[in-house]
Amino acid sequence: MKKCSRKGGTTLAMKNIKKNRLVSVSAFQNEIDIQLALDHPNVVRLYEVYEDRREIFLVMDMCTGGEMFDLIIAQTESSKMFGEKDVAFLLNQMLRAIFYMHSKWIAHRDLKPENFLLLEKDVPLAKNTLKLIDFGISKRFEPGRPMKTVAGTHYYIAPEVLQHRYDEKCDVWSCGVMMYILLCGLPPFGGDTDSDILAAVTRARLSFSEQNWKGVSSEAKAFISSMCQKDVKKRMSAQQACEHPWLLAKKEDVGAVTKDQSMSFSDNLRKFSGVGRFKKTALHFIAHRLSDKNITKIREAFLRLDKNGDGKLTLKEINEGFQNAGLAEISDLEKHFKQVDADASGSIDYTEFIAAMMQEAQYLQEDVCWEAFRVFDRNGDGKISKNELAQVLADESVQSNTAADTIRVADIMQSADTNGDGEIDFEEFMGMLRTQ
Repeated sequence: MKKCSRKGGTTLAMKNIKKNRLVSVSAFQNEIDIQLALDHPNVVRLYEVYEDRREIFLVMDMCTGGEMFDLIIAQTESSKMFGEKDVAFLLNQMLRAIFYMHSKWIAHRDLKPENFLLLEKDVPLAKNTLKLIDFGISKRFEPGRPMKTVAGTHYYIAPEVLQHRYDEKCDVWSCGVMMYILLCGLPPFGGDTDSDILAAVTRARLSFSEQNWKGVSSEAKAFISSMCQKDVKKRMSAQQACEHPWLLAKKEDVGAVTKDQSMSFSDNLRKFSGVGRFKKTALHFIAHRLSDKNITKIREAFLRLDKNGDGKLTLKEINEGFQNAGLAEISDLEKHFKQVDADASGSIDYTEFIAAMMQEAQYLQEDVCWEAFRVFDRNGDGKISKNELAQVLADESVQSNTAADTIRVADIMQSADTNGDGEIDFEEFMGMLRTQ
């Protein structure tokens, strides 16, 4: 993993993969497709994919805080394990990411402390952010149709996976195992050899010895037991785990949005609803490329409004958030909501929310604007032609419910092409972002 920097100073991570070392091109493409489909505050963001004759380059969030595994090792070596509040802080972020993935019909299948990174170094745990990584063996699943391929890491693998018949709740089992380790420093299903470990997993007998579990509440142990229930039908789902009383009681309260914030968000929704389709599409690309440090307040607001933790905002959640802040019911909220819901999914995704809530100081950064410009400038000649604009606006990945608008591409070109040469250069692109 290498560091790379944008012109504006934002540091990103670049992972390079040798093409001749890929075991399966189709499996690698599946990993890329899945990561590009994920849009959540606790999932590492994949910004770009490049390739040359020999290598493929993945540009992602730069997480400097290291693996959660290292955090566990440091705590174990100091003989001071995590308190329940700290564990709840970590587990809440893990489960939110998994609940979101399951709502997208994706199972991770290799959850372990090494696959969760802390966003920042030398930042207190309670102010840090956990990011899920490594989707190499993640899989899209169909409800009611079991997965069969054995996948996962020995200590964390669910017993039904070893039987070649399992569903997405295998991820919940892994979360239960990680919670166990966080609280006592030892794996619940251990052994001297791989076969010993897998035999212990198959037996699935949890033990909470007094020596290792002194001071841990019975509620915490019951929560682990519910996630590591061998009978999959009795095991809770990721959504149920997010709503567990122990987690709700122990996790840090993110609070509600304030009245001032709600008024600001309401104004932003109205403004975003009124901008042209070209600008909306550009803002969506820019929002996807902004680093966490640039959108801290927006991220916090998103988490406050996302009450059920599924990584998406419904009209009801936003309305309730505004009303809890003391705002009267907003009569045209549904109309604005539909304008922000770019993919017409019935909910607002994380990037859609960022796009609607960004201030000019956030999105008029030259480096990210150049990245958005290059999305439209498909042939790389430094100009956006009418055909290039039409292609991007027609692309399914950026289709919005404004697709039925009667505004023609020619009208968009005429508005943005201020020098009348039939193309949009970068200065005109920036002018569009400032004015339309």
